This record gives sequence, C-alpha cells and structure tokens, in this order.
Amino acid sequence: MHKRTVYNQNKVWYNFFVKKFALLTTSLCALLGASLCLSGVAYAESDGLDYYPETFLKEVSLENAKDYAVSGEKLAILRDTDICEYSNGALTAYECENKTVKSVYYAPDGALCYGNDNGVYYYETDEKADITVETDFFIDGYGYRVNDETGFVTVFDNQPPYDPTPLEGYTNLKKCENKAYAVNGGSLYELVGKEPRKVTFNYLDYTVVQKILTGGVKDALANTVENPSFVSLKQDAFATEVDLDGDNGEYFKTGNTLVIGKDEKAATALLLAKTGADDGISLVMVSDGTKCVCYIMRTADASPVNRTGAIKEMNKNATVTVADGFVYTLPFVSASTHLKTEGREYKIKSGDALKVVGEVTKADNPELLRDFYKVELSKKGETPLYGYVPIGYVSLFSYVEPPQTETPDPDYTEENIVRPAVLILLVVILALSAGGYVIFVFSSGKTKKDKRK
Repeated sequence: MHKRTVYNQNKVWYNFFVKKFALLTTSLCALLGASLCLSGVAYAESDGLDYYPETFLKEVSLENAKDYAVSGEKLAILRDTDICEYSNGALTAYECENKTVKSVYYAPDGALCYGNDNGVYYYETDEKADITVETDFFIDGYGYRVNDETGFVTVFDNQPPYDPTPLEGYTNLKKCENKAYAVNGGSLYELVGKEPRKVTFNYLDYTVVQKILTGGVKDALANTVENPSFVSLKQDAFATEVDLDGDNGEYFKTGNTLVIGKDEKAATALLLAKTGADDGISLVMVSDGTKCVCYIMRTADASPVNRTGAIKEMNKNATVTVADGFVYTLPFVSASTHLKTEGREYKIKSGDALKVVGEVTKADNPELLRDFYKVELSKKGETPLYGYVPIGYVSLFSYVEPPQTETPDPDYTEENIVRPAVLILLVVILALSAGGYVIFVFSSGKTKKDKRK
C-alpha cells in the first residue's frame, strides 16, 4: 500500500524502490546473558564477587541476534534456537526449534509472530498472520532503504532534490508499528527522519549473586556479639536470600533476589555480620513473627538503628531445662551461630547451672523470632564464655535463706502444763510457810524475855 502511494506521488521514488532487498541480511549477535550491566559491574564468573551490586538492571544488546521486532515496550530478539522477549523488566524465552523461524514480528494486537519462507505466523497458534513485510518504506515524508554496497541505512527526502543521507554504522533496517528502526553497535535506534534516537530496553539479571564470596562471615558468626545490633533497610534496595547452614563452598548459597518494600515488607532487621570489600556486604535476618529469613545486601542500604534498651541487664542463676541444647553467639537460632570452644560446639544439658546476665526480647526488639537470655558460662580456672539461649531453655531461680522454725514436742498435751504448775505452786507455799514459822519462833522467844524483865 505504501509503495503504490509512493508511485502515484513521485515516479522517482517508484523507480528507486522497484528493487527488492533481502530482509536483514546482516547477522546480529546472540544476546549475551551477562551483557553490559548499567552499574558498570565487571563480573568474572570463575572468581565470584566480594561486593553486592547496586543494581541488577542490564541493557539489552542486539549484537549478533538474527532478527528483532518492537511493539510498544516489548522487544523480541531472534537467536539461534529461541526468541527472547523483553517486557516490563523481565525476560521470557520462547523455543522455536520446530518452527523453522527466520524472522520475528508483532501483530497489531501485540501478539508475537514469526516468519519463514512460507509467510508469517502467530507463535502461539501457528496460524497465518496478516502482516506485510516491507524492506523499504516511507514514514512521515522520509524514505528508508539499505544501501546494497555498504549495507548501511540510507534516508531520502520525499521532496526535491531527494538527496540521500547515509547513516554510517546503522544496519538491520526494520519497520515496526509505522516506525523505522536500525541497529548500531549492538544498540537499537529509532530513526526519526534522518536523526537516530537510541531506544533502551532494560531487564533484571540476578545471575551474578549466585557467586558471592562468603569471606569472613563464618568467623564473624562464631564470635559472641556483646550487644545485638539492628539496621534499617532502605526502600527499593535489593536483597538476596541466603541459606546460612547450606554448604556451598566459599560462596553464599543464595535464593531469590527481592526488592525491599515491595517483595520484602520488613523495614528493620537484626544485623548478623559484615563481609566483602570494606565490609560492603551486610548479612541480616528479618522475622515476621512466625519465621525468619536471612539476606545479603549492600551495607550502604542497611543503616544502623540507634536503640537503647535492646538488652536488659540481669544477674540471676538458672538451670538448663532442655535435655540437650546449644548456646548461640547471637539471638538467632542457626547452626552457623553455635558457640564453639576449641573448634567444638558448646553443648548444654538438663541440670547444668548458668548465670543469666541479660535479656533480649521480642517486645523490645520486634526483629527477633523469639526471646533470649544472655548467659555466662564459667568453669573453675577458665575465662568465662558468653552467649545466648532461648528463654525456654532454662529456668531462673534465686536462693532465699529459709526462716527459723521451732520443732514441736511430739508428746505435748495440756496436762503436761498443769502438773508442773501445781508442783511449783506447792513449793512456793511450803517455802512461805517455813519462812513464817521461823519468824514466829524467833519473835516469840524475845517476847518472853521482855515479860521477865
């Protein structure tokens, strides 16, 4: 339809576009899975990273892909065995081994299509699509074609003198949704008249966090933290799940990478340790009250929380009430935080005596999954050790001297009181009677002498 209109308006353009050109004869390189990270991160897969990337956004590269198509915010790239579609920051791969795909397109409704020697078809249904393939065309008064000799795109004015303008370095001309596109240096450009404008498609690639070095994390977790530290998590920052107890050699065993505030709602976390270059990686634990998850993230995105009273001092004696248990270097239950002495885990058992010197509770620190006591472990002649145990592991007690009590006489009766009382009364009466008699005797003799005189 466009060619017929060109002929009616200008016979010169008709003669120019009579020739048919092969569709995108220049090869485009396959999209590299770890191509150009926007943050400038250089990643050597064999070495692993000693820092956590600031961003995981990458710019899509079209080098050495076989074909491409654009529809709004979507970009499809044909590679050797599949079609990769980039949309809304995500990458989706579509297999095309059984479809004999030689080109890609988008239908007017945005559906993905593919082309081969027999025509253009919808990818999902393999039904034929009504799509006109144009290798040279007019858009907004400008004509576009590929120079046979140089392979570069040439733009022509639709008005006399019809001067051609070569765009050196720009290849792989294609019309998508009534717009002209070309590729230069692996990047996509929209051709607006004779002016190329770069079109950027970004996606998230988390492959680099599969090899983050643990560094000195194991040693850091083996040392008891005197006072727990808590951090505030930056909104929209990236964080990657880690399994502390999973054995992955010298690298963290990682899971999903999430966005704080979107995928992970926690605003604060317990700081477990720091590692990486200049302590640039923070290892944190967040809890929703029923379970906890550990993450690694940039230390710059985990700022310290100033909190007084995170731990309350105590001075109590306690007895272990669990059959067997461990002491932890942090208020966090994990095999990686077991307190060790001479390389061996310090175990406690029922009946062991402990001294409780502090208490760390969920009420004061909502980042925790459970309440803990900070305990002192001491043996005669040895330096005391300190660690944390869940409150349920021990029972507190205080020694109080019992009050003095009299032991009652087992033979006590009321008759035993009356008898000695009567005897004592008789003795008193007899003593008084004897005294009175003596006084009478002596006084009567003196009276007789007076009478004689």
